[in-house]
Amino acid sequence: MSTVHIHPSRKDNHPSTEYPGLTNEFQMEHAKKVEEVRSVLKEVGEDTMKALLMIDAVQRLGIDYHFHGEIEAVLERLYTKFNRSDCHNDLYELALGFRLLRQEGYYVSADVFNNLKDKEGKVQGKISQDIEGLMGLYEAS
Repeated sequence: MSTVHIHPSRKDNHPSTEYPGLTNEFQMEHAKKVEEVRSVLKEVGEDTMKALLMIDAVQRLGIDYHFHGEIEAVLERLYTKFNRSDCHNDLYELALGFRLLRQEGYYVSADVFNNLKDKEGKVQGKISQDIEGLMGLYEAS
């Protein structure tokens, strides 16, 4: 007879429930590190790129469920700034913001990419050299 192991869902994932043998010292260190990241997320301020990179990193690490409220607050602030700003000249920042906001359910028009085109509707030459920006655009698509 085989035993079925049921793991808690990602949102219920906590070291003490997933691995009951963990020491109290480890749990305290884990909680301390979570609070450090939480405070950094709260302090990203008006630096859009820093905020986007921080959210992207936390999501890629798979620990974003610890910081849902903080991420939501940062994205709300960025959404307001993102929609009223016409100065999106950095393709990577634009693509990353577009992807993260859309991923979280915010409506961001694809028209935000229009200022990266020339008069004929073609992508500006400098953008074709921006590998990081093009990769960000690819991920956003």
